[in-house]
Amino acid sequence: MAESLFEQLSREASSGKIFDRKTIQPAIPGTGDGSPRALKGAVDAIKNAIETRDGTRAPALDRNVTLRDLIEANILSVTVGDKIIGGAALPAGVPVISVVGGGGDLVSSLPYLTTMPVATGLTADGTISAVMLTWGVIAFENFSYTEIHRATTDSLGSAVLIGQSTGESYLDTTAVPGNTYYYWVRVIGVLTDMTVVTGDFNGVSGTAGGPTLVGNVDLGSAVVLAANLADGSVTADKAAMDIGGDNLCSNNSFEVDADADGIADGWAIYNNGPEGATITRVAGRISGYAQRVTWTVPNTSSKGVVIFGAVRGGSYEINKSYVISWYARADAAQSHGMHGAWNHNPQSSLALKNPNLSTSWQRYAYRISWTSTPDNDQYITIFYGGGQAAGYVEIDDVQIEEGDYLSGYSGKLAVNSIVAGDAVIATAAISTALIADAAISSAKIGSLQVTDAKIANLDGAKINANSITAAEIAANTITASEIAAGTITTTELAADSVHAGNIQAGAVTASKISVTSLDAVSATVGLLRTATTGARMEIASNVIRVYDSSNVLRVKLGDLS
Repeated sequence: MAESLFEQLSREASSGKIFDRKTIQPAIPGTGDGSPRALKGAVDAIKNAIETRDGTRAPALDRNVTLRDLIEANILSVTVGDKIIGGAALPAGVPVISVVGGGGDLVSSLPYLTTMPVATGLTADGTISAVMLTWGVIAFENFSYTEIHRATTDSLGSAVLIGQSTGESYLDTTAVPGNTYYYWVRVIGVLTDMTVVTGDFNGVSGTAGGPTLVGNVDLGSAVVLAANLADGSVTADKAAMDIGGDNLCSNNSFEVDADADGIADGWAIYNNGPEGATITRVAGRISGYAQRVTWTVPNTSSKGVVIFGAVRGGSYEINKSYVISWYARADAAQSHGMHGAWNHNPQSSLALKNPNLSTSWQRYAYRISWTSTPDNDQYITIFYGGGQAAGYVEIDDVQIEEGDYLSGYSGKLAVNSIVAGDAVIATAAISTALIADAAISSAKIGSLQVTDAKIANLDGAKINANSITAAEIAANTITASEIAAGTITTTELAADSVHAGNIQAGAVTASKISVTSLDAVSATVGLLRTATTGARMEIASNVIRVYDSSNVLRVKLGDLS
């Protein structure tokens, strides 16, 4: 039971608490548009006001004084009919208030109970961030309040008191969303002699509940903020709209220019007028390249770029919408934006973003759709409409995505969408850290596509044992400089695999030969000697000579001349 006014005063005084500063209670706001956020603000303000006046939030000096406080302090006595509230033995001089009227004493029609009833019908309904508890009506003359107890398991012994209610409901705002709680309630009453009587809990098993979004609750404006959304929680199936995915545009950031003519492969200059114009590749919006179209005289007609076969690996499909977007900027600010065009007019075309050109990169977007056969050659023209003095316009990061809504630019590829000539991967875009182990298998590598230029450093640690056979080695590609000393042993050479034609002239020197005997050697060898001086044997083509340690010829076989 909450402490009385005079108990609170006594406690604060004994603790030395200073409470001479008046508590200022702010005004209670209105309910605004009726949204949960506005209602919560009003309810919180009301709660603060009540807790200030009952002493929960404020010092005792700012607390409301009730008749009960005066009775308990023997300052006042109240009689209702023939009942004296506050006890019979009151000090002399205590004023007495008698409640009468209507031709007789006002006596409550509710029963006076000495045993507290048990609350029934407890329910726990989750809201977005709280749990609303309700139970059956409790009505008797000496009812004081109902206690609310809570536990995180269905165990009454572990339940703790979390609040009180003088009605038949309670909002648990301390419950954490995502958790399940168990609740119990019990009734508290007060007898005429101020004895507090506690009733039994509503049951042994608790009533389960927790904060949750139930049904199609109207969240109100700005209730769900970015900070309240978990990363990755908004997926395509959560959105009531068709949002595009992969970028379907070939060479969309102008990275590939195989012939180095200044025009990205698959693209061409668009010039719908007599003025000359040139096209070059320049530094891109973020990295890589952009296409710049330049004219040196005032421009009276459309200038831009055009791509044929724009949809990578396929074509536009009937009864589908596509959003086509790009980034552009000019050398000077202009009074109009950019345009997109197609060789056949689609069923519908809507400009989603078309700001006036400026010297900063800006995004432009159109949504197109066909209800009949779409373009077969699928070309797109992106152009500036003219009316500009000599200058240029730059275009980068073109995107074609299926759907109704513009999404962030992505150079990512659709499955099976890499075709010959596509500018799909910028220089060094895929680093080693982004390649999963075992992701590159033989099936992923085209025939004869791994050349010397593609390999930065290849050592033995990169090659599986027994993975390089004779078929993988081109003739005359491995020279002495590629072979580490001691790496080729007899186990690396197949039987009868080294023939005379494979041995370089002069490559077999004495240091390369390590044998204990030679059998059946037939060769023109010139002069062989066991030493250059002293005791030795010399073998020439037609004579064998043996010398002693004093260089004296002792034996001569063969030509004796």
